[in-house]
Amino acid sequence: MTAETVESLKKFQIEYELFDGVVGRQGVQVLGNHGVNPSAHVPMQHWTDGTIGCLASHYSVWHKCAQQDEPFLILEQDGVLIRDPREILPLVTHACHLDAYLPFESGNDAQFEVYNENLTRFEPGVKKHPTNNFYIGNDITGSTFRGSYGYIITPRGAQDVLNFVSKYGAFPSDKCLCERATPIQRANSSYVRLNKFFSTLKLQKDYSLRE
Repeated sequence: MTAETVESLKKFQIEYELFDGVVGRQGVQVLGNHGVNPSAHVPMQHWTDGTIGCLASHYSVWHKCAQQDEPFLILEQDGVLIRDPREILPLVTHACHLDAYLPFESGNDAQFEVYNENLTRFEPGVKKHPTNNFYIGNDITGSTFRGSYGYIITPRGAQDVLNFVSKYGAFPSDKCLCERATPIQRANSSYVRLNKFFSTLKLQKDYSLRE
């Protein structure tokens, strides 16, 4: 999957840097080095090894971004670039999800066909991230990203997220990217898609970091 992600970046002649993700419970030490503890609002049984490693990986990149002068395009290994996001870069103020039509929102496999069809639709620009209830218990976070496989974050947005985690503790990576931490946006068209490998709910569940 990483090879497919890299090829999609090369297609648009985007220079990139591979970041070795943190594996599982190694993330406990990585997060500890940053003084990060899990939020009291997240049940401990939700902290699977995959969720911990994923958070530690993203947190490390947010920390690096906050110290830079330029925004970061962050792609997980299952995110594939399908349009050049540089055309909306001036519109991103803090953090912007790059998939306008998320897969499996209806909770059935037929949604994936709809998802593939929607990827061809184009509407320029970005908008405020839609309200959602992807996670139970959003009293602290408000609406959140749904998946962190492809997004742009600015240094200001990254610092906001770091400040939020410092105040409330850590949530899963996509829940840290929430409206109570920083103004979140979503592109009006999909610039990143979930890898085609995830064509059924079973595949998504079997390979989920939450399992």
